Amino acid sequence: MNEPEGIRERLLASARRQLAAIEAEFGAAQAKGAVTEEALRLTRQHADNLEVLRTALQQRIAELDQQCAHLTAVIAARDATIAALRPAEAWRITAPLRALRRLLK
Repeated sequence: MNEPEGIRERLLASARRQLAAIEAEFGAAQAKGAVTEEALRLTRQHADNLEVLRTALQQRIAELDQQCAHLTAVIAARDATIAALRPAEAWRITAPLRALRRLLK
């Protein structure tokens, strides 16, 4: 083997080692990319699940707001009825009976 062929063979061997190293790095990068893609998929799925939960919770809050408004109106009507009865003569006359009932409980 003459000197130019020897140099050529050494350069070729060096290029092959560099190519093998680059291929190994590329394979590692592909594997890391696959892991990252899976993490991204799971994150998107989690975000979708959270969005569904947020929508359900908003709906439940609206239902509870309506129920609260209804119960507030019922209580206000009851309070108005009680306020109207208190000054009535029958309410004053029966006050001792109501007090006795509370004592007997």
